[in-house]
Amino acid sequence: MQLYTGMAIFNEKSLQGKFTDVVVKDDSISFDVSYYGNSYTVSLKKKQGSLYKGIATHQQTRTEISLTARVVVDHEADLIIISGSEWREEGKEWVWFAEISAL
Repeated sequence: MQLYTGMAIFNEKSLQGKFTDVVVKDDSISFDVSYYGNSYTVSLKKKQGSLYKGIATHQQTRTEISLTARVVVDHEADLIIISGSEWREEGKEWVWFAEISAL
């Protein structure tokens, strides 16, 4: 199994999230991310082309957050770029970005 690492950045904040347990399959991506003391399990499934939809589950409260993202995979560079256009939490909608690369 290929091992991966990555980072996540949310538009309004500058601290990078820390990734663990990244799993990449042909039609899905999942990972755990910790950000400003909050931990989430993110699961995205491919819908059409580069469009992915899924959920982020807050690990402490078990709250499920709907996600929409575009995913670009560069197989030559072993790099995955995720541009998130939906992450609604506590009355705010976040634009987010994640970069995942092979170790």
